[in-house]
Amino acid sequence: MGFRGRMRALNTFFLVYTLPAKEDPNLLPQQLLQIRFGPGAAILPKEIKRIHLDFAYNWNNGHLGPRRFWRQCLPRLKYHNPMVSMTVQRTTDQDSKPVMTIYFDGATTKTIDMRMKTDTDILQEFMESTNATEVTPSPEEALELEEVKEQAVKSEEDRRRNKAELLAEREEKRLMERARQMI
Repeated sequence: MGFRGRMRALNTFFLVYTLPAKEDPNLLPQQLLQIRFGPGAAILPKEIKRIHLDFAYNWNNGHLGPRRFWRQCLPRLKYHNPMVSMTVQRTTDQDSKPVMTIYFDGATTKTIDMRMKTDTDILQEFMESTNATEVTPSPEEALELEEVKEQAVKSEEDRRRNKAELLAEREEKRLMERARQMI
């Protein structure tokens, strides 16, 4: 896949996932790693021409799995397969059947019923139906992924510590205000 194809896929990803209001320079490499690897990061065979998802706006009546597949797996599939057309049609009819249709060369299609299935079940059935090959990170990329995970753990610890300090500071201010009122 060439540079333009990856950029098209990346643009598709950013249409689905938007950057936070504060642009952190360390955030972009993390987002790129998250789209390059994980559930749905797979290379499809050449005979697959199009993928179409059809499910309801709301997640009840068995439409939660398709929604999560669309949000989590489809951007990664599009990143690794920019030439495959991937369309999503969301309906207001909650009773409609959530389906994924895979179009192969010629007139061959394969339909996957997604009702009451999790996103991982849908992905597994999709991978089996298409004979897609999962993308695995190289040793350097695996190291980067580990660093990102360690950074996330460290950030969570920092958030907890800062929150505890802030609550202690507020409590101290509240007690000082009460003491001033008593005098």
